[in-house]
Amino acid sequence: LSFGTLTANNGLITLTSSGAADINLSGAVQATNTGLAANQPGISVVSGRDILIHRVNLTTATSGAIRLQAAEDLDLMVSNGCCNGTPPNTHTAAGNIEVIAGTGVITRSEPDNGVSLSGQNVTLQAGSTTQSYSFGSVTATAGNVTLVGDDMGLSSGMSATGNVIVKPIDPARSVRIDTATTAGNLNLTPGELQTLTAGAGGTLEIGSSAGSGTLTVASGTTLTSTNVNAGTLKLANREIVLDGTINLSGQNESLALANSPGGRVLLNANVNVGSGT
Repeated sequence: LSFGTLTANNGLITLTSSGAADINLSGAVQATNTGLAANQPGISVVSGRDILIHRVNLTTATSGAIRLQAAEDLDLMVSNGCCNGTPPNTHTAAGNIEVIAGTGVITRSEPDNGVSLSGQNVTLQAGSTTQSYSFGSVTATAGNVTLVGDDMGLSSGMSATGNVIVKPIDPARSVRIDTATTAGNLNLTPGELQTLTAGAGGTLEIGSSAGSGTLTVASGTTLTSTNVNAGTLKLANREIVLDGTINLSGQNESLALANSPGGRVLLNANVNVGSGT
């Protein structure tokens, strides 16, 4: 689909493909959405295979959300020289933003970090274990940033006025905070965690208390206040193993450990925090 500007002044924009068909967008899409309930999707793009967004800005106003859902891959491409002087692929929702790549990856196909996402709450979910997030910015203006995937790489800033949550899709998946990579885990390094910023008094939550796997801070790994840009670091899974050092006293941050039923905590290294539970 290629157009100059696609506009809904008081309603919805819905683009859907059935079967194994792609949706390829080129143009500006905007919805004023004065008649929508809070966070009802003002722009909804659902593909039976891939979504490719080329030289497009998606915008909703008043209350509308943006939902992009591909059965496989979702490519937020970057290309210069469009969009009336606004950087291309700047997607702004008055409500929430939800970006889902069912079995694939959320990518940007050009080398700069020109893709920006801004909404009340922002959720990114990728089914592939080779997911790597590298955007210009991802901002939750009135809530949380949630990253969901069974493995992922983080290399650009994401910030929330509330919490930042990182968790696997599979509740049985284990999570490992380490400088090395271990197959079969959601792997995160201290440097990657440093790219995530929660709001004042907010929480950086790694894992899920509904999980049935293990969250490990690996031996030889140190988490400090430099790596944790949040009031509280929350580690969650059925079993929590602290083999690496945690020192959050630099900014008086707290540590919360959340087990699912029947779980346990194994404390095998030093922990120093401002406060904690």
